[in-house]
Amino acid sequence: MPVRPAPPISAPPVAAPFVPAAAPAHSGGTPAWMGWTVAVAGLLVVGLLAAVAVLVLRPATVTVAAPAPVTTTRTVVPSAPSDDTVSGYRSGSTDTEATSAALLAEGVAADRASVESLVGSWVPQLSSKRPGTVADGITYDSTAILSHYNELSDRYGPVRLVDSGDWPVFRESDYWVVVAAQPFSTADQANAWCRAQGLGADDCFAKRLAHSGTSAANTEVR
Repeated sequence: MPVRPAPPISAPPVAAPFVPAAAPAHSGGTPAWMGWTVAVAGLLVVGLLAAVAVLVLRPATVTVAAPAPVTTTRTVVPSAPSDDTVSGYRSGSTDTEATSAALLAEGVAADRASVESLVGSWVPQLSSKRPGTVADGITYDSTAILSHYNELSDRYGPVRLVDSGDWPVFRESDYWVVVAAQPFSTADQANAWCRAQGLGADDCFAKRLAHSGTSAANTEVR
């Protein structure tokens, strides 16, 4: 019996190679991912510009330092005379005797250091009064003495107030003495200053300030 030939063996099908699909393109041929990138970059730029605008247009913050506290101090040193200035010892026209006496004591204390710088020099003595002193038709009390001091300060300043009890060169120990703060090396020079001011012999004469000695040795009348 004839032998039939075996049927031919078919080769297995060969799979076609995989080719990825191309990304869809925007109109004009621009890839989609590039469009998204441009959009994101644009948003970032807009956000940055907005932040810069806020910083530029934001009102500046100004810090104001608190004002330093003001301390008011009462000064009893005589001020230079002028049309609108009064002596540092003047308090008011309604001063009581106690107030005026206290102001005179304050004046002596305030002038003490300055008076010490005059020690050993001759100075013009302008006034020497205590409560009860009578001169030029005036019976002086503490208020009148304070007022007289102010007049001398305004007219012949600078002047200094001295308590005679602090200095042995005065005969009495309870007088308020006013001297011009004009130191001279001789009594004649101090008396010449008195004459130049047009002051009489009883109103101005030379006195030497010292912590020792007698009144006679340290006084030169005119």
